[in-house]
Amino acid sequence: MKLLIKKITYIIFILCSYCSYGEAKIQLPSILGNGMVLQQKSEVRLWGKATPNKKVTIYTSWNAQQQEVNSNKKGDWIVTVTTPEAGGPYTIRISDGEELLLDDVLIGEVWLCSGQSNMEMPVKGFRGQPAAESQNTIVNANPNRSLRLFTVQRAYSSIPEEDVTGQWEKNTPKSVSTFSAVAYYYGDQLQKVLGIPVGLIHASWSGSSIEPWISKENLLQFPEVDLTPAENPQLKYANGTPTVLYNAMIKPLENYNIKGMIWYQGESNSARPEQYQRLFAVWAKQNRALFRSKDLPIYYTEIAPVASPVDRPFQRAIFREAQLESMHEVSNTGMAFTNDLGSEKFIHAPKKREIGQRLAYWALAKTYQLEGFEYSGPIHRSYMKNGKIIEILFDHADDGLNPENEPLVGFEIASEDSIFYPANAEIINGTSRVKVWSDKVAQPVYVRYAFRNFLRGNLVNNAGLPAAPFRMDLRKMDFQNPEKLGWTRVTTFGKLPEYISVYHSPEWIESTRTNAYIAVVDTKKGGSLDVGGADSGVKTPIEFYQSEKRKPSIVLNGGYFANGRTVSLICKNGKILSDNISVVNRLLEGKKTAYYPTRSVFSLYTDGTYHVDWIYKSAQQTYAYDMPALNSSTRPPLSVPSKGFPKGAKVWTAEMGIGAGPILIKDGTIRNSWVEELLDVASGINPQTCQPRSAVGVTQDGKLILFVCEGREQTPDIPGMTLAQLARLMRSFGCVDALNLDGGGSSCMLINGKETIKPCNKYHHQRPVATVLFAR
Repeated sequence: MKLLIKKITYIIFILCSYCSYGEAKIQLPSILGNGMVLQQKSEVRLWGKATPNKKVTIYTSWNAQQQEVNSNKKGDWIVTVTTPEAGGPYTIRISDGEELLLDDVLIGEVWLCSGQSNMEMPVKGFRGQPAAESQNTIVNANPNRSLRLFTVQRAYSSIPEEDVTGQWEKNTPKSVSTFSAVAYYYGDQLQKVLGIPVGLIHASWSGSSIEPWISKENLLQFPEVDLTPAENPQLKYANGTPTVLYNAMIKPLENYNIKGMIWYQGESNSARPEQYQRLFAVWAKQNRALFRSKDLPIYYTEIAPVASPVDRPFQRAIFREAQLESMHEVSNTGMAFTNDLGSEKFIHAPKKREIGQRLAYWALAKTYQLEGFEYSGPIHRSYMKNGKIIEILFDHADDGLNPENEPLVGFEIASEDSIFYPANAEIINGTSRVKVWSDKVAQPVYVRYAFRNFLRGNLVNNAGLPAAPFRMDLRKMDFQNPEKLGWTRVTTFGKLPEYISVYHSPEWIESTRTNAYIAVVDTKKGGSLDVGGADSGVKTPIEFYQSEKRKPSIVLNGGYFANGRTVSLICKNGKILSDNISVVNRLLEGKKTAYYPTRSVFSLYTDGTYHVDWIYKSAQQTYAYDMPALNSSTRPPLSVPSKGFPKGAKVWTAEMGIGAGPILIKDGTIRNSWVEELLDVASGINPQTCQPRSAVGVTQDGKLILFVCEGREQTPDIPGMTLAQLARLMRSFGCVDALNLDGGGSSCMLINGKETIKPCNKYHHQRPVATVLFAR
């Protein structure tokens, strides 16, 4: 009965909406209306219903052009129009004999804002829970400003719907008061900085978990999720029922072009952090497909600090940790930290302006490529141990950390017994390093910062943005015995040096059937790595093996190549024989466009240590960088890398190096920089699908990890791995640095000249490659 009433109400609304256009036969979805904002410089879609099998004309005033399209037998029609740079107001006239006029149309930037109650909370606040600065914001809302708002009204459905309920509104006190506060302050910041129209589409439901925002097709890969049909008359909790909010509030928007998304959700999933990471990745991939943008920017908010649940004081901290890891695993995402903004007793943080602005900083820096400001709070990168003192290095703190003249609050430290003590913590000489210690802990094993449901730390960067909470298990930074992770030591390939051991994978890794091998090479006991190959020519791995006078124990395929020669760096005995590719072409808005990526390298330095670096050759000098140039094939190219760009350039001087990419792990943190290195689908890497893979990494105690896995179902039901899975796996072995190698049809590891996995190139035998790694 409830569903019947809902559907009748929905039909009445639609009929009333159409009547507002007089007697016109043209019917448009709610999202297409007077006062809307269309995405600039795009091929945007207009669609609706008309008289069946009739010509529909569409006239757009910005280019004074008219297009024609025929409606089908059901009356459906859709057309694509090209939008110019931001501007307006414009008009659109649509007719099938009777005209419908869309007036006051702006062209600019469109963002979809979604989540649960902390996104839904309006500018005026909830009853009994006010939002900070609400009165001033509401009273000063200027309707002449080019900021437009659309709220998708709450709805749920067991099947995908065609339309939503809502309308475009101007920036008036009335409309602003009931609009999402986080979304409004986000758009407010964008519009002020960009100086162009901004349209915000808000679709949220308080208390919703992530599953209702994901389609049935995408949830099928989660057997633990109950997909009982939502049309059950006993359905009471639409915000917790899988698929129903996606069907009713997101799917109907799929034809509307957006620039990106902001997301504030997670509280309702906080008891299931590991599952949420997987769900979030699927949710992001779903929306990128839905809105036809393979690298759609997605910026999200760390869940609010609050003391509950009291009986599980670390539940929310562990969930925030999972959110932070997702930022490294899901491309083109960023997270706004909120440790300083929460309320101990209320889950709805009142300071929504700061949250919206912090999300906007990410967009302005990464999506709109503005420079000169910090866009993230500090994120721990790596550590050094000096007796009982732990020195922690932070990213996003180039200008130093604060407060320097006050005690740092929120750090805790423990030894093997896991008894934590409040730690002393000091910023080291105005740098981006903090030293942490306690006189009660002689042998530190664990360090954490603000790692509780509610513990307000005070560590910030010079921009005043708070550091992300974290915990560190210093033991995990060392090599992890593969046998303890379910791998089996293999001795069937012949005798190996005592410092080299080989392991075969368990049958299943992360719910995926797997056939993989690793070779562990202990450099502290005599093991070494070098590179084989030249600037031109290719050979199969077995040919490389046979050509070596001193036979290597392990041969692993190396970097990328094309047309019979390497396009990745080769460095032997301190001499560079070949450089990483310096320019790649991608299609941007239909035009061939040159990009200059900082591709990566696995290096052996003269001090005997191995590291990964992003590098670029400029003015006959090869530079290494702390961070890659933030390229994306969906945005205009950045400047050519040089001594001054990106930050942190230093001359790259290594004894040995092999180029490939992307970097999977750097300084103990999963990076997976395939977007920035332009190693996307167009490159053939297919980072987000399961493929055969190969990789090389190093642990903090000097053990090299050489990895290969089979894929493309050379053995039935063995698909391979995604780059995200590979990064997590290499990290599980204790790798602090790791690099993805060519993989795909080139994937091959030989042990004493014998194959491990089945080759998967089209000939089903070893593919000739340009470079290999030798372990001896």
